[in-house]
Amino acid sequence: MISFTGGWHALSQKFSSSQPPQGKKFPLSSMSAGHRWFPVNYGHCLTAYLGPSGLRLSVWPILRIKHPPLLIPWEEISSIKTKKGIFTVRYNVLIGKTRTTLYFQGKLGNAIQVAWLALTRPTQS
Repeated sequence: MISFTGGWHALSQKFSSSQPPQGKKFPLSSMSAGHRWFPVNYGHCLTAYLGPSGLRLSVWPILRIKHPPLLIPWEEISSIKTKKGIFTVRYNVLIGKTRTTLYFQGKLGNAIQVAWLALTRPTQS
């Protein structure tokens, strides 16, 4: 149920990946997904990689039922919006035509935004 409710299943239809991970590793990461009022929380059970081909997400093997590893190409991220809270900043990552939003916080959220901006905005000389 969690995979369907949070949108992981829908994302896996397009972004399922068996490629070995590449890039900077963020172990024990957290994310929320799905409807903003009733999100599914993946607390400290994700491993994320930020690599040249995109954002790779996988859950711990013991929790992997209906949660295949995902590789979301950078160009499939439509927008990243930040929402400042009292103690944290949340990064709302909208995934292209799937209309699925992934919510990250902290170092991983910031790293995703920095990598995405670097790839989507031309450098100025």
